[in-house]
Amino acid sequence: MNVLGALWTAGPMYIYTDAAIGYNHPWLGPEWANAFAAGTPGETKWHIRFNINMGYYF
Repeated sequence: MNVLGALWTAGPMYIYTDAAIGYNHPWLGPEWANAFAAGTPGETKWHIRFNINMGYYF
């Protein structure tokens, strides 16, 4: 799993963005049962998730 992220600020507004990329990882792909164990050797593909989190701090 690789994660690349950044924090953006504008006054009291904070925006966190990140992209998680990986394979045989239960939170990124469709394989939940064997992702941390045997995985799926014949169908290993990279999956990506993009996340945006916004907050207003006062």
